[in-house]
Amino acid sequence: MFVGCVVAGAVVLASGGAKARGALLREAAGYLIAVAAAAAVLASGSATPARAGALLALYAAFVLVVLSADMWRIARERLRCGPPYPTLRRR
Repeated sequence: MFVGCVVAGAVVLASGGAKARGALLREAAGYLIAVAAAAAVLASGSATPARAGALLALYAAFVLVVLSADMWRIARERLRCGPPYPTLRRR
């Protein structure tokens, strides 16, 4: 975990800052929540099917958040800029 944080920090510093700060914060928050949930399962001393299902549900929720954020971004870009390809007009 330490190595991943150091590498991610070095990449952000080397690139001159985070280009998509919201996505970076979303990923970091998701990672923190997943680590906390896994630590809670390990601290309990037993991994039951219900706890495994909860971890899978947490992952599915994260996937839905990422998907909805990307769809929101694409919709905003289309509304702001119009269609992705300009229409051809006959002269």
